[in-house]
Amino acid sequence: MLLHQFPDLQWLKQQANNHFADRKGIGGIDLPSTGWPNVVINVQSHSVVRDQIKGPLSLFSNLTGSSNMIVDGRRTQLPPGYFFLTNLHQHYTLEVANKQGPATETFNIHFGEDFSRRALAVLFNPAGDFEDDGKDESTFPNCLIPIDIAFSQKIEAIRSLTHDPQLEEVLLFELLDLLIHHTNKLHAGVARVPLQKASTRKEILRRLLMARDLIYSSPAGSPGLEEMAAAACMSKFHFLRLFKEVFDETPVQFARRCKVEEAKRLLTRTDLPVSRIAVALGFPDSSTFSRTFRQVEGIYPAGYRSNTVY
Repeated sequence: MLLHQFPDLQWLKQQANNHFADRKGIGGIDLPSTGWPNVVINVQSHSVVRDQIKGPLSLFSNLTGSSNMIVDGRRTQLPPGYFFLTNLHQHYTLEVANKQGPATETFNIHFGEDFSRRALAVLFNPAGDFEDDGKDESTFPNCLIPIDIAFSQKIEAIRSLTHDPQLEEVLLFELLDLLIHHTNKLHAGVARVPLQKASTRKEILRRLLMARDLIYSSPAGSPGLEEMAAAACMSKFHFLRLFKEVFDETPVQFARRCKVEEAKRLLTRTDLPVSRIAVALGFPDSSTFSRTFRQVEGIYPAGYRSNTVY
């Protein structure tokens, strides 16, 4: 179900809190089961607050503009080019406050409870022995996720859907598969940390992801090492060692690469001149930006733009 306006907030809260027990969706349509249905919300807005909604497994994103997500008391800025993930039964708040600039275009994917339960049972158990291994949506960490080409292709396919519930389910299933792949990479990284307790690894990953989210959400700000360590609630050198072990590069290297990834997005999806992109990403001048871009990508920004078809 693709919506181009937000559902009435009070109605949605009541339905979510009651687990959609009456099996009624937007406009009174009949739902096949209780619990959240599959819903994709693509809305342009300048100012909106969707506070304390008990949601399903969800991916929030902005095609243009930015928003803020608040989950478990933590506020995360959500820029274009990223998803923010929330889990089943978590309360989330979505804030858009962009009254003077262009509208923010949100693209939020809410996975239906029955659908995600069945899909994840298959994806977590690819051998197909038809046994429930007990894994569910709570295995996913709350964090920003870069929207790579594979994710982007699924978004565009969903946006272009007419009324085709079966194809929608196929695309959502494929999105969940990509999400699991991303999460498995995170777990593989933290598994390199020589610790005995899984709970300690989980806590380390949670803290490092808060620092990573800070980097993702401020490509022009270039947070310093002390700021990143503080976001992870670690000492500077402890943070530096663990970040390198888990993500296989230093925080400074990671932040530089994120700047280049954002530059690639701006080069392919906007007509901004290279000089404007350099300023937007916090580089002192175009020459420094071009050199940095070439060091990472092996090509200058202008050449990348002319050689890339989006």
